[in-house]
Amino acid sequence: MANLTGSKIKDTYGKVVQWTNNRFEDGLGNALSASFNNLTGSFSGSFVGDGSGLTSIVTALSSSVSTTATTATTASYVNNAKYALTSSNTFIGQQVIRGELKQTGSISITGSINIGEHHWYPSKIGLKNYRSDIWIDQASTDQSAGNFIFIKSRGLPGAEIPAVVGDNIFRIAGRVINSGSTRTGTNLTWTDYSEPVQITGTVTKSAVSSSGAKITFATQETGAYGSTVRLTIQDNGHVNATHPISASLFVSASNVLTLQPQHPLPSTGLAAGAFAVSSSSPIKPYFYNGSTWNALY
Repeated sequence: MANLTGSKIKDTYGKVVQWTNNRFEDGLGNALSASFNNLTGSFSGSFVGDGSGLTSIVTALSSSVSTTATTATTASYVNNAKYALTSSNTFIGQQVIRGELKQTGSISITGSINIGEHHWYPSKIGLKNYRSDIWIDQASTDQSAGNFIFIKSRGLPGAEIPAVVGDNIFRIAGRVINSGSTRTGTNLTWTDYSEPVQITGTVTKSAVSSSGAKITFATQETGAYGSTVRLTIQDNGHVNATHPISASLFVSASNVLTLQPQHPLPSTGLAAGAFAVSSSSPIKPYFYNGSTWNALY
């Protein structure tokens, strides 16, 4: 700190700082321009205007709670803070919001969203709680409903190319924790789960203006590893099943009921009254009486 003790008054004019004409000047009226480092203390006041000409202003550097700061770089959270209302703000690090977050516009997220705690999987949207529900509730003046749509393409976002035959359009799967698993919380891995059920949509045809697809339904038997396709709805509407299809009342078709020929005919999981078509020559329909298959002609 400058010490003016013992100096003549005329020799101290250049060391005096005064505020005049909306600027800092020395005692001779010369404008002052300088930088300040390692300042301690506090500032009280306000800036007038939109603050567009102000840069690198930090008012809270390491506090856990900042109650009146305009910006905070390492604070845990900011209470009663003010940010730019007509421009953008950039937040670096973890932001803790205690209370309800209301958003009236759109939200664009490049990372992931995890709702709840103890997430162990690298999902884009993770929901884990004591009870997890997703509701799509739509009220409209017409017959339209809420949409849940999967879109499949190849390439990269922003450089998409058409999907090809064999690509999965969507896959809905159900997984359960195996009884032999001992891990919990964030220590869980995929090996702790089995996947006993899944529904998959797969591209079967790719054309200039349209595509074809099939849906497969797969289940997993106890003790087996990996699910097996049990039922397939082809792109032409034909239904293929690996086991007999049973119904409590009637099975009907609009015009023709087609049974996929197979050989040998199934021998397990059968009930009396089942029908099947043998693919052995000549192709014939068979009826199961509870113990044996009998050709209908």
